Amino acid sequence: MSKNDIDLLNICLEDNLFCALHNALCGFEKMWHTPSPVNVWMTALGIKHKLSESKRPELLLGYLFSNMTKREDLIVGAVLIYIISAEDWNSNSSPLKDELLKRLMAHRQDLKIVFSEFRKSEEWNEQQGYFVTQTNYSDTVNTQMKVLPEGNNGVRDLVSEAISSGDNELCKTLYILLTRIDYQKGHIYEGEVKRLNNHIDEINKDSHKPLNIYNNYLANSCNFGPGSTQNGDTLYKKQ
Repeated sequence: MSKNDIDLLNICLEDNLFCALHNALCGFEKMWHTPSPVNVWMTALGIKHKLSESKRPELLLGYLFSNMTKREDLIVGAVLIYIISAEDWNSNSSPLKDELLKRLMAHRQDLKIVFSEFRKSEEWNEQQGYFVTQTNYSDTVNTQMKVLPEGNNGVRDLVSEAISSGDNELCKTLYILLTRIDYQKGHIYEGEVKRLNNHIDEINKDSHKPLNIYNNYLANSCNFGPGSTQNGDTLYKKQ
């Protein structure tokens, strides 16, 4: 694993639900060639974030899984139902939960295998003295800036690498993940969350800049017939 991969894994390992499912996710990566535990976790958190922004998440759900393989769909969906359930253990049903469970049930026998392996992974984690607690996975960010402690240089490096990569989707996914951990840890990563958010905002602003249309006409470069409205080559440039 690269240094950035290790730093990202360490961030994920700060979440007790991720740790509880980690062994099972490693097993499915080997057995079914699904994405790595970190990638599965980040994908599930990204979907959870998009669903939380929708007024009708149950209708949006299927679209967010459209580009996945069958087993990736199953693994990510199973992790997602765990995340949703971890937010509120007292809520047994909702349109989103019902729709997600309906999708999962379509996997039949494979779903039984996944839930069985997840439970074994949870039990092993509990034997080590670690337990999953009810947790708020909403993106709660305190706007007050804080300085990262020296021990979090790995997180700073990871954020810098994501920003310099030019990959906006990577930055968005890391933002979702880091915001979640920052909230759990009393906002110790808040400066890096803010830095990622500012970078994403700048990219989004740039992508929505209006186009200026320039009509460049060079004398004698084009021959148009009588009454033609053409006046040269049209070039599109960003402001």
